[in-house]
Amino acid sequence: MPSECERICCGKTPCLSTTQDFETSVLDRVKAWDPEDHQLLHGDVNETKRKKAYKLFTLWKHGHAAKGEKYPVYSCCVWAVRDLIPDKNGKYTGFVKGTKISFEMDDWDQKWESQKS
Repeated sequence: MPSECERICCGKTPCLSTTQDFETSVLDRVKAWDPEDHQLLHGDVNETKRKKAYKLFTLWKHGHAAKGEKYPVYSCCVWAVRDLIPDKNGKYTGFVKGTKISFEMDDWDQKWESQKS
């Protein structure tokens, strides 16, 4: 993950990416979701499903985001999604900033400072 904001782990015990809530709210839903059924396939199926998983994560943790507002996804959760839905070439886009970026993820600033050291 290239940018610093993408390297932040949730730091929780147990890790969010291993919880039943994450599995049912994000992973199970994206596994069952077929972008072709919704005419939402733009290019690669796995890329479309990964984007859907990140949107499901945001919905699960923060509720609906305002237009242009994006939340970084914890790196541990990104890797859980990538392990489930890999890119065939191992190339990933990473976090793309929206017009507004929200960093109100629990105690984000504290995690940011502790992991930068």
